[in-house]
Amino acid sequence: MKKWNREKYFYGRSLNIISESDSSYDLPIYPRLYHASKHDSVTFISILHELFHWYPDWKIGECILDSAHDALPIYKLLEQYDISAS
Repeated sequence: MKKWNREKYFYGRSLNIISESDSSYDLPIYPRLYHASKHDSVTFISILHELFHWYPDWKIGECILDSAHDALPIYKLLEQYDISAS
């Protein structure tokens, strides 16, 4: 699995983590490995659906994302789950 990282391609997996950051601990709550060839925006949609599948009672108030996640489908998904984006 290849993924481009500005300078060159790399092989392997990428780690995506949803973390709780509204406390003094900032703990990772849902880590997930994906093939490095998948774009971050695709893996985010997948990880968010998985999170709410396994933990439907959890509430997320805000989501802080980088520019790889700046896509209309992601904003619509966050709106569906009533999550504000920063």
